Amino acid sequence: MMNKDRCLIALIALMGVVGMSGCRSQVPYTPMEGSYYVNPAMKVKDLGRVALVELDNKTSYPEKSEELSEAIYVALQKCQLFGMTTIAQDDSRWHSLQSPLDANYDAEQLMEMRRVLESDAILTGTMTQFAPYPHMSVGLRIRLIDLRSGELLWAVEQVWDCGDAHTKIGIERYLQDQIGTEGSALQRTLVTTSSLNFFRFISYELAQTLDS
Repeated sequence: MMNKDRCLIALIALMGVVGMSGCRSQVPYTPMEGSYYVNPAMKVKDLGRVALVELDNKTSYPEKSEELSEAIYVALQKCQLFGMTTIAQDDSRWHSLQSPLDANYDAEQLMEMRRVLESDAILTGTMTQFAPYPHMSVGLRIRLIDLRSGELLWAVEQVWDCGDAHTKIGIERYLQDQIGTEGSALQRTLVTTSSLNFFRFISYELAQTLDS
C-alpha cells in the first residue's frame, strides 16, 4: 500500500512538472508591445526604395551605431518588403541636405531628400543607450518617413535589457525561429554577451513589427 501511495505521489508531481513546463512554453509574447507605431494606412509594398541613414549615436561607444545600422539593414532586407540603400553619416549626399535626423521636414526638404537619396522613404534614428555590462542593454529610437507625403509610417522607441525577463523570452523566441529550438545555454549566452549577436536579435524584433 505504501509503495502505491508513493507511486501516486510521484505521478502527481510529474504531472505538475509537465503542466508547468507546458504553461511556460505558452507565455504570451508580443515583440516590443506598446513600443512601436505602424501607420494603419501604410502600404509597405508601395515603397519602392527606402534610404536607411546610419544611426546617430548618443552613447560612449560611437562604433556601435554602424554595427546596429548594418544589422537592421540585413534584417529588413530579409523581409523583402521594399528595396533598400544605406547612407553613411559622412556621405556627401546626406551632408548636402543639411537635414537634422529628428527634424520635422517641410515639403521642400522632403522633395529634395527624395531627389538626392533617390528613395520614396527615409529611415533615421538614434542609438540612445548602450551598456555592455553588468548585462548588455541597448536603447533605440527610429522612424520611417514617407518622402512623398511627409507621413510617419513606422516608429520605434525601445530599450532591450538582457537582465529583463521579457527580453530573455524574446531571445528564446528568436533562437527558436532561427534554429528551431529555444537554443542552448551557450547560444543564449552568445546573444547576451556579443554586441553583434544582440544587434541581430534586436533587428529581428524590429523587422517583426513591420512585417506583421
